[in-house]
Amino acid sequence: EYSFKKNYEKNDFDLLIKHFKKECFFCNKIGKKSDHKTFKRRNGTDYFEGHHFIQQNAKYKLPLLNDLINSDENMIWLCSNCHNELHYGRTKRIKEKINILWEDEKIKRMLIEKNFFEIIQANNDNDAKIWIEKMYKSNDGNEKDNIRG
Repeated sequence: EYSFKKNYEKNDFDLLIKHFKKECFFCNKIGKKSDHKTFKRRNGTDYFEGHHFIQQNAKYKLPLLNDLINSDENMIWLCSNCHNELHYGRTKRIKEKINILWEDEKIKRMLIEKNFFEIIQANNDNDAKIWIEKMYKSNDGNEKDNIRG
């Protein structure tokens, strides 16, 4: 447990269990859970990956986003299939997932509370959404240009 997170209280097993007891943000919201199942870890828990909605590399362009990026509210949990699709999938599917994330109440509240719109100097919601699509490289409309390595 100590190597799991240094800032957790010793023997905080409730927090540890909460951390590993996750469900995929997308599989639980779109499609059927049986569409693609995650695999089980050696310890029997389902495998999920953490994803930063506002990606970590954004802090290099806008250091004021650092507080938002490192907040717990910015972390979403995904099965490895959805996580990879969000990073490397077709533009249409990335946009669909961004739209779902954009409508999530927890994410909306985080963006407002962490002054996201002011930091990126967005005049309205549409400008902010376009900024996010650019961050995910999904706003070009050209599938050939959406290949990342």
